[in-house]
Amino acid sequence: MLVGNYVTDNLETLSTRHYVRKAAARDYWHDFRVNRLDQYRSRYEEDFCMVIYGSVAQDDAYVMPYNEIKVVFDPACLDNRGRWVGSITNDILSIRRSDFSVLVSAFYNAFDLLVDSQPNSAESVPDMHFIDDAEISLDTIKHQAAKFNRVYRDVAPHKRREISERVARPNAISEWLKQLRSYTCQICGQEGFKKRSGGQYAEAHHITELHQLIPGSYCSDKVIVICAECHRKLHYANVSYSSLGDHTVEVSINGERYMFERNVISE
Repeated sequence: MLVGNYVTDNLETLSTRHYVRKAAARDYWHDFRVNRLDQYRSRYEEDFCMVIYGSVAQDDAYVMPYNEIKVVFDPACLDNRGRWVGSITNDILSIRRSDFSVLVSAFYNAFDLLVDSQPNSAESVPDMHFIDDAEISLDTIKHQAAKFNRVYRDVAPHKRREISERVARPNAISEWLKQLRSYTCQICGQEGFKKRSGGQYAEAHHITELHQLIPGSYCSDKVIVICAECHRKLHYANVSYSSLGDHTVEVSINGERYMFERNVISE
């Protein structure tokens, strides 16, 4: 049971890792500045939280992972002072001038999202980040992914409790694999499309579904790069896998057979 106000009691420490703003009214009026948000993105990519707290006397905060709410932070919606101005009403986060809104009820007082990961722990996945995308080389990807595989080979996926349970996911390794595979689907061979930001889009799929909490599920050889259509098929079609060895997997999707290489990465 939390006592006092978690955000204000830890404000200085939290602000070094997460973008924290004090709400100005009961509807959680807020303003986030583009230059400060860019600083957090350059340091932590998408692995940080946007925090809006409405009281200094008691816990009253929305702790929102940036990668889950980033859709509302569209550069086209900035005001003339370089801010995203908005509010949270009825658990809906919205930004003025934006066509997007996000339901954030699951993130109310979700302070466990602000607790730093403990390396090599079965209860956490580490922060594993690169610097600017332009500086990433395949050799760097290989080294970092191989290190991750060694450390987390025997670690089972875990759940963290908020209002509901969600399985923690090591997003960094998925992003590395997308670059390694040139954002091309390993099932159908379709190249990912261009996003409006200029980058390419592809998705990642865990062959062993994380909710089963099986050790090794986090590792690169259990993840494939995939297009959105094939990803939906793997979740909703009649699917079965058969291993043809340490490096190759055969998958049947509604009776059609495909083969793909495991993303085995070792030094």
